[in-house]
Amino acid sequence: MVGREVEVPRSEPGLVEALDVGFSASREVYITGYTESEDLPVTAGSFSQSWGGGKREGYAAKFDSDLST
Repeated sequence: MVGREVEVPRSEPGLVEALDVGFSASREVYITGYTESEDLPVTAGSFSQSWGGGKREGYAAKFDSDLST
């Protein structure tokens, strides 16, 4: 993962900050952080699928080892 950037498509400007990165034994990538953007994309079945209000919203993301999904 070192040196690789992943673009997050958003229509609204706002800070997206990654605070921690972890890896599973099967090489899945887990990222946690926060955002100030109200339109950070989410997937079906997400814990929260809408902006909760306030200045920042926390997130946890999981990606395959090639960062494609």
